[in-house]
Amino acid sequence: MSVSIPWRRLSYRIHSWLGLGCACFLILTALTGSVLVFNYEIDSARDPTPSSPIIRSLDRIDSKLRTEFPDHSVKGYHLPSVTHSAVRATLILDGQTTLVLLDPANGEILSQRTTPWKDVALAIHHMMLLGDWGNAIMFLVGCGMVLLATTGLWIHRRTLTASFRRPRFDCGRRLGFSDLHKALGVPLYFFLIVAGFTGAFMNYPAFGRIAVGKAIPLGITATGGFIRAETSLDAALAAARREIPGFTPNYVGLPKPAAPRVTVYGSVAGQEFFGPYSSWGWFNASTGETQTIHDIRHLPWSKKWQSFIKPLHYGNFGGIALKALYSLAALGVATLSLTGLLIWRARQRKS
Repeated sequence: MSVSIPWRRLSYRIHSWLGLGCACFLILTALTGSVLVFNYEIDSARDPTPSSPIIRSLDRIDSKLRTEFPDHSVKGYHLPSVTHSAVRATLILDGQTTLVLLDPANGEILSQRTTPWKDVALAIHHMMLLGDWGNAIMFLVGCGMVLLATTGLWIHRRTLTASFRRPRFDCGRRLGFSDLHKALGVPLYFFLIVAGFTGAFMNYPAFGRIAVGKAIPLGITATGGFIRAETSLDAALAAARREIPGFTPNYVGLPKPAAPRVTVYGSVAGQEFFGPYSSWGWFNASTGETQTIHDIRHLPWSKKWQSFIKPLHYGNFGGIALKALYSLAALGVATLSLTGLLIWRARQRKS
């Protein structure tokens, strides 16, 4: 018993200081995450309806778009899917992103949005509008989430069943907030572990960019430099379908001078839980020659699991019910952080 008390006190101190340090970041990232889970559904509800969801020629769409926006750099095309029926082109000019929706049948421009809400929410969620320094901070916050979940479970391991009782606000605000905090923390344990680990994993590359002096700047600044492919985009789509049996293309990325290739991302039947971009093909931007084929089905699990990180973090590997569960869990994390702050404030007032 004498050994366990110091460890419990140490865990409590780690939990308290981590909670205070991460609280504001967790509240912001949880609130934005609860909305980002439904980003495709939100966008599709606002999208105009095209004449047909079937693309007749991506080359024709690309040509018409460049005629309308000659000064913009075209980053790529999101193709029609179950969540949206228009072709969604991402354009960049002077660090600003423009989302253009086009009719898949004839390339007619249906609508356009400058600096889409999703870009703002993602910039807050992943980097707090601080560029790669924000990514580095959120890496630490992700690690902190894992430690918070672990220390919280260790502290209350002997009273887990009592965590589900009604919060005792009639006995005081501090006790009531403490009960509510535990009641939320226990069921959110695994979500905190998963969200923290996957978030830290996705933000880890920021340290490499900072180290070599290529850090993403502050704010919402998109990098352009994408060039027009000399090869046919329609031919690249056909080649991807031919090279990857059962392939459904979801995004076509256009080349850069340093990477002169057209990339076709998509998913394959039976592997949807790895996300809509888990398989891809690289095609020479000048000749259309196949350079690399990445079929998620042929990868060993030692590499395949990395493709599951983003779907696991965003909750887009299942249906609308899973997204709703993720959204509620994210709101629970925000409430968990808020109650932790209120407990600390009540304790400070008492002392």
